Amino acid sequence: MFSVLIIDDTDGKVKALREFFERFDFIDANDIDVAESYNSAIRFLGDKMYDLVILDLFLPLQKGDTPSAEHGMSLFKCIRNDEDIFRPLYIVGFTKEIPTDAQRDEFKKNMWFLIESKENSNQWQEALGNLMGHMRNAKLGLQNTMCYDYDVAIITALQVPENDMLKQVITEQDKWRLLAVKHDLCTSYYSTTLQTSKHNNIKIVTCFSNQMGGEAISSLTTKVIYHFRPKYVFMTGIMAATKHENVNLGDIIVAQEVFNGASGKIKDGAKKQDAKIQLIPDFKHFNTDPSFLNIVSNLKNNKSLLHDIVDGFTSEGYKPDTELQIHTGPVASMPAVVVSTKLVNSLVGHVRKLVGIEMESYGMFYAAENSVEPRPKLVATIKSVSDFADAQKNDSCQLYASYTSAALLKYILIHMLPY
Repeated sequence: MFSVLIIDDTDGKVKALREFFERFDFIDANDIDVAESYNSAIRFLGDKMYDLVILDLFLPLQKGDTPSAEHGMSLFKCIRNDEDIFRPLYIVGFTKEIPTDAQRDEFKKNMWFLIESKENSNQWQEALGNLMGHMRNAKLGLQNTMCYDYDVAIITALQVPENDMLKQVITEQDKWRLLAVKHDLCTSYYSTTLQTSKHNNIKIVTCFSNQMGGEAISSLTTKVIYHFRPKYVFMTGIMAATKHENVNLGDIIVAQEVFNGASGKIKDGAKKQDAKIQLIPDFKHFNTDPSFLNIVSNLKNNKSLLHDIVDGFTSEGYKPDTELQIHTGPVASMPAVVVSTKLVNSLVGHVRKLVGIEMESYGMFYAAENSVEPRPKLVATIKSVSDFADAQKNDSCQLYASYTSAALLKYILIHMLPY
């Protein structure tokens, strides 16, 4: 993907620039944004990192105001110095007015183009075209390096309630942007930014699978890593718990390790007349990074945080009256929804400390472990208890469980991770 921000309030120039950029096969029309004033440009630059910014030197402060060179150069300096915006890879000044010597010098000393777009002249297209060719080749080379494009990717198995609740918890609905990913029409991707406690603006992308199960999530995770190159990959949502005595509905489970609960060897029963078949387990597993588990361990006794999470649930729906807890332990990924106490007991017989059962995490870990470079630095599952995989299983707690898992992840993103 190659993204461009045109900062200009002149319709004719914007139209000409759009038509110019749309000729390049590596630029999608949806990746060309237009800001018509200083204020709108700041909003765009605060939400997204652009490969190229085309900056008119004469801009209004806000739409409808009189354009001024003061606002254009102020924005130029802001792009270079402001820590709260995403700095583009390159800036090109583009103006019909005759630039002053001071304006020329400012661009020259920063090694950036300043193009005069004269009436009835297309000479600017050659210079800008040469720059586009260089930037394209440079970015293709960058894709083979260890640079990350996004800070965080969050995957859910379902849109409702898991992904809808996640987006609601992370930030306001109107701050999520639907991304147009060229040649990928099977998945909806949404992006936003979130400010951390250290005032970093982190880039987040999220998506949901079109069906439950490890295969679907493995495919989705592969696409997410390929398209967005995230540093951290998380999964939130719901899972079943295995222990009734100290785990409650809505409690948060962070997988210490995930394993494929159906891997092994299937054979007939010991006796020929026995109609039963037998699974001889050979569980394959992935471990969660110990440094992340240490972060979670330190949050287990943060009663203030857990109370705030409970109090923050304002949606209509079932809310347990038990005290919210965080649990860590092994989690089994199964190929089907489990509503069987016998199967749960069988799994616990092989993995004594098993704490949760779900369908997708092993597929996510497998895809990340075997992905293209750069691989994510951290992969983790944070899901909350919606049932106990028994005959009483129902959907009443799914909304609350989706909320508590997302709320814990938000706290970790803001306060606990390095960027």
